[in-house]
Amino acid sequence: MQQNIMKVQYFTKELLLKVNKEAIKLNLNRTLDEEQLKTVLASKTKYPVSAVFEHSDHARVKIVMDSNGGEAWLDLSWERLEKLPVVWCEAIPHYVN
Repeated sequence: MQQNIMKVQYFTKELLLKVNKEAIKLNLNRTLDEEQLKTVLASKTKYPVSAVFEHSDHARVKIVMDSNGGEAWLDLSWERLEKLPVVWCEAIPHYVN
């Protein structure tokens, strides 16, 4: 049986803080509260990007923040999105009943 492998982009705490600062500096619509990020994010956790949308001239990403369904939205440049680190993992099929 063939496995389906998928690419998942992610943020670390440090990278998310950096990219959020860039989004604020560029005056993009979706940014995150920096002080809250500093206290909520864990240093060794990877925060995966679960969706990417085109929004004007930049990307809007949905980030998984915890295992309870917590999410955040952040705008960033397409160039920055392409530079996010990647992990490869087995795709889990979605079944619709």
